[in-house]
Amino acid sequence: MSQGSPAFPALPSWTEDSRLLDLELMHQYTASTFKSISVPTVNGDVWQVFVPRQALKYEFLMHAILGLAALQVSVEDADQREKYKCAYLNHQSQGFAAFSEALSKLDENNCHSLFAFAVIAMIFALASPQHITTSTSLDNDNTADCQRVFILCDFLQGITTVAVAGWQWIKDGPFGVFLDLDNNITLHSLDAEDEDMLKRLHKFNDTLLAVVDPLAHMTITSSIHLLEKCIRGGEMMALAWVAMCGKHFMTLLGQHQRLAQLVFMHWTILLNRLDRLWWVKGAAELWFNEISSELVVLGPEWLEVVEDIRSKHRLQRKP
Repeated sequence: MSQGSPAFPALPSWTEDSRLLDLELMHQYTASTFKSISVPTVNGDVWQVFVPRQALKYEFLMHAILGLAALQVSVEDADQREKYKCAYLNHQSQGFAAFSEALSKLDENNCHSLFAFAVIAMIFALASPQHITTSTSLDNDNTADCQRVFILCDFLQGITTVAVAGWQWIKDGPFGVFLDLDNNITLHSLDAEDEDMLKRLHKFNDTLLAVVDPLAHMTITSSIHLLEKCIRGGEMMALAWVAMCGKHFMTLLGQHQRLAQLVFMHWTILLNRLDRLWWVKGAAELWFNEISSELVVLGPEWLEVVEDIRSKHRLQRKP
């Protein structure tokens, strides 16, 4: 260094540690985490290759994939849970802030990255509730875990605006398959058990809502039809149901409307089939227990349905 050249101070150790941690998290994502999002027969290496490359261009997506990797480690490694949970919360917070700003400038260049962020955000919302923290309103210890998820799911319905606003660009890109699931997902026949379950849901809905609340009846009917499609489409369609069932359904759910709760509780059966995925483990049981405690007091018919779903989950009664 020549005389008179400015001397650059050494970066503080926390910055070095943070960068090393981010490198570790990127490796974690590309080696492992992406597999829990990707559907090999549908979107190939999009999540392993395309998304990290896009993350180099867009800060919000980089925070999303690093946060998701950190969340996975915090769930799977009890000895390092706090360290990686802090990293997850930090990346999640920064990611949502950057996403909100970028969403107002959606165009043909960033639409794919915004869509990828939206999918990861859905996983943040559906991951084990004890790991979910997004705002002070959701950090209150008095807020029930299940209610916290309902609030997040309702909030995340707004993220579907990415697909609507960017439809013309996204449909021709790597995520186009998700905008046309009917033509890209093979729908299998329902087995007798699932068919009976859906018929029972329709019967409850028709009996209790068709006359007294036609709008709610129509919303619940639509959510049941979507649930059928997701069941027929296979277990990886479980996540799609939350995104597709609509804001009005989530509003009913947040209001503890009993038919909406009943449909949601049936959805936990589909979610439970994904229990091998780290971001699903324990979630189906938690939400089932939370909702079932409200429904069993409504009468013998409701108790029978709850017990039937419990048997499908193979769950033990909550103490």
